[in-house]
Amino acid sequence: MSLADDPATFTMAIIGRIFLDKTIRRPVLLFVLLVVLLISTLPGLLSWAINTHALRTYLSDQIHQHYGIHLTSEHLYIKFLPRFSIFFKDFQLRVDPSSSIQLESIHLFPDLQNLVKGKLKFDRISVSNGVIKSQDSSVTSVHKPLIPGFPLLSLLRDKNQLNIFINRLFSYFSPDQTSLELSINAFQTPYFTLNNGILVISKAPVEVDVKCRISDLWIRNDLLRQLNAFRAKDKFYWVNIDSVHSKEVTFHANLDAGGTTRGTLDFSNLTIKNRDLSRPVQTNTLQLTYLLSDANARLKINPFRFEYPKANLSVTFDWEKNRQSAVLFSGKNASIEEVRTVGLSILPNSRVCNELFWILQKGQVASVDVGFKSPTLDQLLEGDNLDLSGDVSNATVNIPETRLTVSDIDGKASVKKGVLHVVTRSGSLNGSVIRSGRLDVDLMNHADVPFNGEFNIDVNLEGLPGVLIPLLSGTRLSQELEQVKTIKGHAAARLSLNLETGRSDVDVRVQADKIRAKGNYNRIPGDIEIDRASFQYDSDLSRLEHVYARINGQSVYDVNALLDLRDRPRVHIESGSALLDVSTLHPWINRYEYFKKMLSGIKKISGQVYVDQASISGFTNDPEKWQYRISGKTMDIEVSTPGESVDAPGALTHLFCDFDLNQNSFAVSNLNTRVNDIGFIADDEDSILHQVITPFSVNSASLSNNEFTGQLTMPSDARLIVTAAKPAQDADYDLLKLDITDTPDTRATLIFNSGTEHESIDFSGRFHSRTLERILVPQSPLIASLYEFSLGEYFTVESSSVKNQLIFNTPEINTDMMLEDSTSSDLSRQFLKNKSIILNIGALAFKALQFNNIKARIDDTDNLTRFQVEEADLCTLSTQGVLDFTGQKINADISITGECENDLALALPCLFKQEDLIKGPFKLTSRLKAHAEKEVLINAFNGDMNFEAEDGRIYRLTLLSRLLSLLNVSNLFEGKLPDITQEGFAYDRFSIDAEIIDSRVHIRKAIIDGQDMTLIFTGWVDPIEDQIDLTCLVAPFKTIDMIISKIPIISTLLDDRLISIPAKATGKLGDPLVVPLHPSSVGEGLVNLMVQILKTPVQLLEDLQ
Repeated sequence: MSLADDPATFTMAIIGRIFLDKTIRRPVLLFVLLVVLLISTLPGLLSWAINTHALRTYLSDQIHQHYGIHLTSEHLYIKFLPRFSIFFKDFQLRVDPSSSIQLESIHLFPDLQNLVKGKLKFDRISVSNGVIKSQDSSVTSVHKPLIPGFPLLSLLRDKNQLNIFINRLFSYFSPDQTSLELSINAFQTPYFTLNNGILVISKAPVEVDVKCRISDLWIRNDLLRQLNAFRAKDKFYWVNIDSVHSKEVTFHANLDAGGTTRGTLDFSNLTIKNRDLSRPVQTNTLQLTYLLSDANARLKINPFRFEYPKANLSVTFDWEKNRQSAVLFSGKNASIEEVRTVGLSILPNSRVCNELFWILQKGQVASVDVGFKSPTLDQLLEGDNLDLSGDVSNATVNIPETRLTVSDIDGKASVKKGVLHVVTRSGSLNGSVIRSGRLDVDLMNHADVPFNGEFNIDVNLEGLPGVLIPLLSGTRLSQELEQVKTIKGHAAARLSLNLETGRSDVDVRVQADKIRAKGNYNRIPGDIEIDRASFQYDSDLSRLEHVYARINGQSVYDVNALLDLRDRPRVHIESGSALLDVSTLHPWINRYEYFKKMLSGIKKISGQVYVDQASISGFTNDPEKWQYRISGKTMDIEVSTPGESVDAPGALTHLFCDFDLNQNSFAVSNLNTRVNDIGFIADDEDSILHQVITPFSVNSASLSNNEFTGQLTMPSDARLIVTAAKPAQDADYDLLKLDITDTPDTRATLIFNSGTEHESIDFSGRFHSRTLERILVPQSPLIASLYEFSLGEYFTVESSSVKNQLIFNTPEINTDMMLEDSTSSDLSRQFLKNKSIILNIGALAFKALQFNNIKARIDDTDNLTRFQVEEADLCTLSTQGVLDFTGQKINADISITGECENDLALALPCLFKQEDLIKGPFKLTSRLKAHAEKEVLINAFNGDMNFEAEDGRIYRLTLLSRLLSLLNVSNLFEGKLPDITQEGFAYDRFSIDAEIIDSRVHIRKAIIDGQDMTLIFTGWVDPIEDQIDLTCLVAPFKTIDMIISKIPIISTLLDDRLISIPAKATGKLGDPLVVPLHPSSVGEGLVNLMVQILKTPVQLLEDLQ
């Protein structure tokens, strides 16, 4: 290859040849130096030559003529180096009446070739050290430009203006010029410094491209006030910011012919300040891309990190004409507390911001999307267009209108259509752990803030009253919760809250399960410990289910209850059971007046009660009207009454029973207890129960409000099986049946037919009165009465094989008591009703009379009780008779007979309770009748009596003794009359014929025909009143002649054959007053009787018979 084929090699060879050839080296070097010198001085020479005053004036005029810009020749220069350019210095350009631009220099770089041809074509324009000045820095009119000195920004809003501007701009240049580059350096504005900015304007295609770097961007409140001009119809209030500062901003914008602007903004060290914030809002970097056109707009801020408030944030804005507008803020790792502080300070007039951040207090946002969507741009940031969703942790949420604060929330939060939705995965409510929950708060759709929420909580019950009392303020449940003194424990609960618009009261619902708690409640003494329970509350309705607890030591099981605290508090215990220690339960029950009155007779009570099933319903302040059903059993109950000593056993001990109670009735079964004080079960001290021996045991008893049945075992082992019933609800118990067993004496059954028209007592078996001593207290009124009735002797009652017939056996009986004791009479009437009783009585006392070996019977009919004496021995006298009891009246018909072989020595001592009265056989017949009230029966007997005795001797008779004493007062009979106390008064005959009227014996004839004398009596004897009134004639037979000769009057009366002495006896039967009578006082009948006796003694005896 030759050198000609390679020009570069060839050229280098030539240059080398020149420098190596000394002959040509010097001229060449000089030429080069000259050329260099010329080239270096030529621009200066040209500048000096061309920058003449005339030329600069010409150019100034041309610029003013073509562009309307007034320049003096002193401001205009032409430079050739480093490139040909037209230079302006100290140039001031007025943009509008209030703003101007002061430029230190402007370089216009025209194309020389076109310039020579007379065409103006600039490749580039360079501006340095410019300053924008404003005569009125406090621009407030909404009609002024957004940023003074930048009228080109108005082109962003109108593509037609852009085309006009570009066409007008390029009309000043050569037609073939299609673009213009404007470089800007060190350009000062009131808000920032622009460095290294490049503006490229293109005519074909129409386009404006801007790239610049801005330092120290300051946007202060004067400019921010202008930004408020963009709020639409006062519906959105702009931010409250004092200043915005960025250390450096890189800006790129491209505006095309269609009016679309797109570009980027990069901020470095961006700071936003607010006087209410203790520190500025700050981020190190922020990158923004945007697109703007007539039809749509898009803006995107790439994820960046705020140093304060702590948050990672990105923003996307999207607007399309006639379609929905949207903006989306996406954040991560944000501090709610810091964001809340900043948000409330920067957006103080935003209702949604205020409501949102009143609810959201603290916490950390792991991620959050905050979006706004609206059909119109001016309403985009309205609160009801907000759509928010995010994840939060350790958050604190206030629940509106409740004073409740939920803390440590881990969950999601969202806002849609003005409604805040909070979904918690975990959290804390006043010390309670929230397992899950939700809260919906309507922030924008109503004048108030309605909400609805539901939380699943592991409740720390210690703080529960503090939560619910303010939450339920004014409700009865809150009043009851104030009675909770202390409480500790846990529960799994669901809390539901609802506040409807227009209402002031929050609707609270609580569902709590797995409740375990300990505490105190002022209405219940002692400690309360709940092992397990469920609780529901809804609108003043509280429900407890499956409660297992200990209340003041009392155990309750599976209790289900409803407490209605609406208009009038009502409790309804549906079911449940309990094991109760009554010693601790008793003081609590006594706090209620109703139960205190019911249990007033109890001083102390101990033992246990097991409630198998319980159902109670009623108003809490009216326990007397409660509806209830309680069943269970008692175990080892002991009851003490106020009157007992401390060491004494309780009135009832070892009480075991099954019970079933309701408001209308009660039933007690399998009742076993020991009764130590009968006063506890019998208030009436006059009750027969107070006479029962204690202690006694009650076995296998049953008791209801209508009936009682049970066995009473006495200390003596005597047993009574008692059956009683109430004829009416408010009546006392009536005894229906009594089974008495007292081996070997008694085995009897008494059936009491009470409460019917025909009350009666049916008896079967055998009863011995000795059993009474084993049942009743010694000297008790009933024993005393019965032994008075039996005169202290034991008696038996037996049933007969004949229906309704009883056999009564007793050694003695007191008839007076039968007639006088009305109480016994009533009881007897029931006992005797419609029965026949066979009486076998050893002795029966009637007044002073003693009947022995009585065989009688009592027959009872509806209207009559007949007491019929079939056989009785009245002091050896055979007695029979009938007593008919009709009400209070008695009809009596009694016959008394005595046989001849009977000896008066046996009869009279029995009758008159004196020994050695009269001896000798006798015969007596008498029949007595009466019809009178029982009180006067003894004085109402009427009838006849005939008595005859013979061959006897009177040893002691007061009346006879005093008659004889009357005869011995004179010497006439001295030594002639017998001594009755020594040898007695012998008689041959002794007869009485009498009529009984009103129990007084009226003697028709009474003769004692003695061996020494004869006595004749008439008058009456009242044995009841112990009175006599007798007239007597005494005839001493052995001294008749002497008497007659001495007493002529008597001789005349007896035809000189009889001497008779009249006497009168009055006064007490046992102590009569005997006085002599004048013969004229003696009745003719008595004298004739004496005559008959003396004349015909045998005939007298016959007449007397």
